[in-house]
Amino acid sequence: MNRDVFLSLLALDAYNRSYGQTLNDLEVPNFDTNGQPLQNVRIGNARIISDSSLLGETADGRIDEAAGFYAIAYEWNNNGINETVISYRGTNFPDLSNLTSEAAEAAWDDSSARNASLAC
Repeated sequence: MNRDVFLSLLALDAYNRSYGQTLNDLEVPNFDTNGQPLQNVRIGNARIISDSSLLGETADGRIDEAAGFYAIAYEWNNNGINETVISYRGTNFPDLSNLTSEAAEAAWDDSSARNASLAC
């Protein structure tokens, strides 16, 4: 398979495992206290070796979930060469529905000044 296509599939996989997954019935491995996977979960010839659940938990739940972040690491045997691939999905954007015009104006002014200084 084309390298770019397979890496894109692994990137897509980050959106479909663990909390907030958009596909059902994909296996999510559990990890021991040393961070080693307890199951051998694969996508193609890439094996899941870790994910951001290892960041831990607080009283409110998983640290990565609270931040809207998820990462997953794979060990990929690419034609006899072992590679580590890390795929992740980003953070949730803040709800801007209650943003006041004053706050928006201040943010605009700040970013405009910053962009002007970068242009110099």
